[in-house]
Amino acid sequence: MVTRLITLVPALAAIGLGIMAPPASAGKPVPAEASAQRPADALALNLQGLLDAPRGSLPSSEALTVQLLDAGPDRVATFLRLLESRANAVAKNGDDTSDLAALGSRLRKVPALIGRTLDASEIPGPMRNVAISVALEILRRDPRNESVALTTRLVPKSYPGDAAGMTGIAGRLRLCGRAYASARVGTVADTARFIESVPPSLALSFIDGITGAKSAPYSARRLVALLDKTEGYEGALLNRIEGVARRRTVRLTVDQCSPVRARLRSGNAFVRREAAFAAGSLGDHQAIHTLIELLEDPERNVRNAAHDSLCRLTSMTISADPFRWRLWFDRQEKWWQERGQNTVAAIPSAGLGDLVDLISEASTKRLYRDQVAMALLELLEHRDERYIELGLSGLGTIRAPLSVEKIRAFTASNNPRLATRASDALRALKSAGIDTAAGLRAPQKSRLGIGKDF
Repeated sequence: MVTRLITLVPALAAIGLGIMAPPASAGKPVPAEASAQRPADALALNLQGLLDAPRGSLPSSEALTVQLLDAGPDRVATFLRLLESRANAVAKNGDDTSDLAALGSRLRKVPALIGRTLDASEIPGPMRNVAISVALEILRRDPRNESVALTTRLVPKSYPGDAAGMTGIAGRLRLCGRAYASARVGTVADTARFIESVPPSLALSFIDGITGAKSAPYSARRLVALLDKTEGYEGALLNRIEGVARRRTVRLTVDQCSPVRARLRSGNAFVRREAAFAAGSLGDHQAIHTLIELLEDPERNVRNAAHDSLCRLTSMTISADPFRWRLWFDRQEKWWQERGQNTVAAIPSAGLGDLVDLISEASTKRLYRDQVAMALLELLEHRDERYIELGLSGLGTIRAPLSVEKIRAFTASNNPRLATRASDALRALKSAGIDTAAGLRAPQKSRLGIGKDF
């Protein structure tokens, strides 16, 4: 602790921060000379005293910076959790929050002060990692565009020779990535700039954080956009995209999926495999033709991934024979061009006599299952229960994940025939590997250990 203060106090003073001793109060930092005899937990007690200090007794941001560095990132994390809890309790009770707001304002300045210190001074390697970790603990709780910029400024100054310190930074970067993505701060270019500026292990931690953001669609869109903005991370990004889409019901538009489709033709087998899995999890039907081509890929892992996604996208159980898939694809495409579009368009308004034939024809065309399912879902709004029953039967045959919620609602119907039809349809979807609780392909254990929520 003493070494930490001896190193950093002159550094802060040297760049003109002018550390000033605060007035005597509960929030007064203990001098460096006294810290040699001070118990370790006294540091935490000293920080906790700041929670009760009035504004006039708070240390300056500069003095607070030294106090936080002396405590270290773990105790700072505990202190910040207490501060958040106290602030929430005070606000809930309708009490005055001005003192805590003043403390928060001083804390917000600490990461920039640490950055200036690292820019202006030769700080020993392990100490740099301590300082960066302290800054990250604050930044992840204050997600702003400026926070992203400060993270990009600070983390490249880390010291790789300190394995424990780098592990701590990696863990905090994961939390930063999640916080920034959840708050939707920073542009794709900002994120790409950061990823390109740090070692791969730290970049992957930050990417993992984005994967765990509150909004899964936003996470997926951000990760897909990074495919065209970074180099060397395509396989890792695709792996995380596939994980988000598989676990958390994500569907992107045709245009948004285009960077993933482009990687299906990558010269790197690992990238092709991950792109194949991602296309299937995203529900990208535009990728089906290329996935059929990948059934002849020289790499077995790529062929297996392509076949898995083809089955997922179509709910078909065709073997991995590319000839059979091409034959199926050509027949489905020909039907759609010649009469399929008119057939599907006629379903919602057809009379009962024609409806059976239309559904029988369309419900086996799984290349276009989403279009067919949308037409069948309209039948569920019909007043005549016979139309609803036919719609449920057709949805059980076409097996489109987007229909799960509407089908599930009919399992509680007072009409036993409709409830039975709905249950049968759900069993059919489940037999096709679709999670009838979420409407997704049933989750599988991650292939690379990336199957957890962060």
